[in-house]
Amino acid sequence: MSYSLNEIFEEALEDTLSAKIDTYTYEARLLYGIKIIREPRTQVVTIYNTHVGGDHYREVAPADYQLFKRVGWRHAVYVLSLSNCRAKIIRLNESIEREKIREPKRFKYMEGIIRQREKTDARIQKIQRKFNLIKSISHDTSQD
Repeated sequence: MSYSLNEIFEEALEDTLSAKIDTYTYEARLLYGIKIIREPRTQVVTIYNTHVGGDHYREVAPADYQLFKRVGWRHAVYVLSLSNCRAKIIRLNESIEREKIREPKRFKYMEGIIRQREKTDARIQKIQRKFNLIKSISHDTSQD
């Protein structure tokens, strides 16, 4: 199945997990760091990954738009958020390795990094469980 951007936005509107973050200039939803907006005047839909780009959210890549069009809102959000979490784990592990060789050692700083990594691991597990659930549901319905 192929979805249009407006269909994806409508899916996000109906998604009870998505946070409503409308402003006076656009309608928007946010789920696991993925923000989708639609400008009412032009009906243009844009998707952002809030975990990249620093203070200015970065629009998702064209390949990510294709993912959304192919699998829909929730499935694509899970794929991107898992990717974001795995990238964060890599950065945290690199920070831990740098801190291990640093002199003098900053133990409180290292404990903070380890706590962040544990929280991110837990988030990955939570998202992965939900992702597996929707994959099994979509697999069951495709066999009917």
